[in-house]
Order: sequence, then structure tokens, then C-alpha cells
Amino acid sequence: MPASSLLFRCAEATPWISRPLLHVALSVFPYRQRKLHWTVAELKERLGVRVLREMEVDGFLLSADPFDGPGKSFWREGLTEPETRRVVADILKPGAVMFDVGAYVGQFSLVASRVAPEIRIFAFEPTPQVFAQMQRNIRRNGCKNTTCIQAALSDSPGTAKLFYYPQSHDQNSLKALDPGARSVEVRVETVDSVIAQQRLNRLDLLKIDTEGNELAVLRGATTTLATLRPRLIVEISRHQRTYGYSGREIAQLLQSKGYTIRRIGQTCEPYIFHEEEIGPRCSHFNIVAEPPVASATSGLR
Repeated sequence: MPASSLLFRCAEATPWISRPLLHVALSVFPYRQRKLHWTVAELKERLGVRVLREMEVDGFLLSADPFDGPGKSFWREGLTEPETRRVVADILKPGAVMFDVGAYVGQFSLVASRVAPEIRIFAFEPTPQVFAQMQRNIRRNGCKNTTCIQAALSDSPGTAKLFYYPQSHDQNSLKALDPGARSVEVRVETVDSVIAQQRLNRLDLLKIDTEGNELAVLRGATTTLATLRPRLIVEISRHQRTYGYSGREIAQLLQSKGYTIRRIGQTCEPYIFHEEEIGPRCSHFNIVAEPPVASATSGLR
């Protein structure tokens, strides 16, 4: 038996010992100077070990796992999705209200909080460990205009199973996306229910990144879309195919309510669905949708 296989078998047979030891080792590993050996990376994934390391990223203090996808991107390249961050900054004005649905560790909430101090942000994240991480990031960066809500958003309030992946928490969803998912019961709200609970009379930006559940979130915002007419930023991804739909259905729903849709990029061209938009070269992208009055005066390029 290869030495690596023996190591994996022993570690998986004694997780009460191997998990804490691995966590300690990863907590002090010099990840900026050295690459993690493949056996350690594999062991981390098999045991579902996550570590939080604080890093300075583009002027923010972020707690993230430097060995998973998003965390690795933060310390290597800085904050992700610069074109979407630019659109967020263009939309938000003093007094604005933003919902960050599927906020993960709070990247977009942090960025939005510095656009104007008078804005209000509601950041939603259902995964318990990630929610605690997001709260820490919001608190450490002094974002007093941000309210963190531990809940998933969908098309009806209640509770539901959230499927998560211990090795990487950026693809958690209300439907299992890949084998090996674990689950936890979480609170579920709708956009409309939160608007009522918070007694809000405006919503300027609704940003949705829920790993495939975006269409249900929009269906749970029927009253809000009709009355408050927020701008929207919605992720289109391969995970929507797991849910049984695609960007076509999102576009149809928004266009039926009078929204104009653009694909976020350097020029924000009009979004026209095509079957090959998601594939080996592109697993996801964002669209921005504007209500009729806003689209007539939009400064988005």
C-alpha cells in the first residue's frame, strides 16, 4: 500500500486526533511563501478541515481560508470580480439600501459599505461557519451600516436543508451540487418577507449569488420588484442547470417585469441568452438588470 494511502486511512480512522493536528499545522503554515504539498491538501479535503487566517486585501482585513478557491484568490490577486464591484459602486448613492444575498465572507458588503456612509446594507449568509466569518469581517472593518442576517433566501419562508462542502464553503446551496455534500437545517426568508420585517420603503440594489437558487430568490421578491423596483445583480452559473433551469428563465422573468438586462463586463452589453454561454471556458458571470425608469437614465457602460 502506498504511504499516502496509509496516511489517509489512518487519519480518517482517527479524526478526533487528525483534524485538530492538521488545523494547527495549517494555522501556522507560511502559505504565501510555500505551496501546500498535495498529500496535505488532499487530507484537508478528506477531513473537511477549514482554517481562518486574517489577511489584508485591498485595504480590508479579511478572515478567509487561504487554501480554498476564494481565499486563495484574495491573497494572490486581491478582491475578486472587479467589474461587478464597479457596477455596485455606480448604483449605490447616499441613502441607498442594498441586499447582499449569498454574501459569503462579505466581500461585496465591505465594498458597498465604503461607497457612502449613509447607505444601509443587509448581508445574508445561511452557512453557520461562513456567517460567523462574515460577521467577523464586517466587525473588524467597522462597517456599522451593515446588518448581518443568518438565513437563506428563496421563494417561501420557513426552514430547509442547506447542502455544504466542508473543504470549500463558496458553493453551498439548497440543493446538493456535487457528491459528498453534508447538510444542516437553516432559516429561510424571502426578499418580500425581509422587506416587511425591516419596514423598508426602498431597496436600491438586490445582489443575488446563491449557487443555483437565484430564480427562487427572484420569485420570492415579486412584491418588491413591482413596488420598490430595485436594480439587480444576479449570477448566471452552471449550478442553475442542477436546479433545472438556465439564464433564459431568469431573463424571461425579469423582462416580463419591464427590466432591461446587461451582461457585466468591460462594456456591459445587452444580455441575450444562448445555450453555450456556460461551459468549459465560463462557469459563471453576472448580469445587471434595471427597471424602466432607471435604464433610461443609467450611467452604466
